[in-house]
Amino acid sequence: MQTELMPCGPFASVVGQTPANGGRPPTDHRMRALMVWMIRLWPDLLAAAVVVKPETILRWHRAGFRGFWRWKSRRAGRPKIDRDLRDLIRQMSTENPTWGASRIHGELLMLGLEIAQSTVSKYMAYGRKPPSQS
Repeated sequence: MQTELMPCGPFASVVGQTPANGGRPPTDHRMRALMVWMIRLWPDLLAAAVVVKPETILRWHRAGFRGFWRWKSRRAGRPKIDRDLRDLIRQMSTENPTWGASRIHGELLMLGLEIAQSTVSKYMAYGRKPPSQS
């Protein structure tokens, strides 16, 4: 990796300089000779060389972070059941206080509603405790 990047060192100093000679970066004879040598050695070098503004790199970096945290903070777990089904479970449990979660679960299965018994027990309406005797 160091061998690949070592010849590119002089180009990094040229890129950051402001051009004073009509929009071209300042170069001397040694720099031109190095460029000619590198292009003859690697003919596809000019196609791979892309000059990017620092603002563009920062924009790409911020977009990557936004995408990562959007992915990281997505909702996990099972989706919630419909409000109508929750209301039906609550209504069945209040109208039939002697029925437990397993009975309501069985009735819902007979109606064709696929739901777990633990979900039924989670959404059941439990009666209040009797008042204290003391």
